[in-house]
Amino acid sequence: MNSLYFPAAPMSALVRGATVLTYALMVVILGFGLFSGPRELAVWSLAMVVMPLGFMAFGPLFMIGGYTLEDARLRVHRLGWSSSIDLADLQNIHADPEAMKRSWRICGNGGLFCYAGYFRSGKLGNFRPFVTDPKCSVVLRTAQKIYIVSPEDPERFLVALADQYGAPRTTPDTP
Repeated sequence: MNSLYFPAAPMSALVRGATVLTYALMVVILGFGLFSGPRELAVWSLAMVVMPLGFMAFGPLFMIGGYTLEDARLRVHRLGWSSSIDLADLQNIHADPEAMKRSWRICGNGGLFCYAGYFRSGKLGNFRPFVTDPKCSVVLRTAQKIYIVSPEDPERFLVALADQYGAPRTTPDTP
């Protein structure tokens, strides 16, 4: 089977805003760390200098650049690495621009370059997002888990999934 690549949707205004504000906060913390406080204390240097620099250096590694359908997997491309979703037991798929609404983060990233990790909502229960723009959300329901991705062209992505895996397209209200 050929692999198909789908670019991720551009970051939403909320994700861009959260990223800019987070980096601004890290710069402020770094400034305090470098120019004030008890710099001779190792814990001060660690908390106020090393941690913000590390955060700013490693944060971009979790950006989502796109998705590749290959064999029975969906590869989520990050900066220099990728995550993989098993699609062997894909049950249904649908586009839902409201899929992330009223969800809360259990553990993960809630807006720095993307939404990723473990989230929960009353509508979907527990799910794993790999989302750059919630308005482009595509929900993938497997036998074990629910995933949300945000390709630039959700309709093209859904057609490819339906063609390659025979996954039925449903509506957002279908369990």
